[in-house]
Amino acid sequence: MKLLLTSSGITNRSIADTFLSLVGKEASEIIVGFIPTAAYVEEDLSWLDDDKKNINKLGIKELKIVDISKTKREEWLPALEESDVVWLNGGNTYYLLDWVRKSGLKEELPQLLKTRLYVGSSAGSIIVGPDLAINSLFPEEEEYRLKDITGLGYVPFTISPHLNSPFFKETTKSVIKAFAETVTYPVYAIDDDTAISVVSGSINVITEGTYKIFDSTE
Repeated sequence: MKLLLTSSGITNRSIADTFLSLVGKEASEIIVGFIPTAAYVEEDLSWLDDDKKNINKLGIKELKIVDISKTKREEWLPALEESDVVWLNGGNTYYLLDWVRKSGLKEELPQLLKTRLYVGSSAGSIIVGPDLAINSLFPEEEEYRLKDITGLGYVPFTISPHLNSPFFKETTKSVIKAFAETVTYPVYAIDDDTAISVVSGSINVITEGTYKIFDSTE
């Protein structure tokens, strides 16, 4: 399984180069199945447009918009099967995981990811970890809180996105460090110019910015 976990998608050349390398095709041949579902409970979607523009700037063949909350499995599954990348974008993390479960995508992902790259941005990066406990730092998302916050478990750590972002006052190192001391897995705090690649269990940090790994188990 190959994963590229980002805070805000393709924000710099280093992340772009890693993305292309992991897909293993020329940009002009790549089809991205883009799932924006998490964003559709947000009021301001200007950042979503920026995320899509940054992908298209690579010169990819096609960006397929796949909203798993509005389409049935017989519609979204063929779209993802035609794609080289399954991209789950940011927004409300609880809402995204809820629809990954309800839509049936959770059951389909293991097979899809045998031959495709998974890219997460913010919420899409968080849900592949052990759980959504990091979301306790984002009270604005509580309206959609789930009783079961178990993540997909593809990686043995959680992502804390948007480190030091002026738009997220909860993402300082001191706040994340305090959170990390309450959990039994590492916390990768990454800013918007950092990504984590995971290939067959091998973890690599790609950055032109700032990150910090908090691991209370060490």
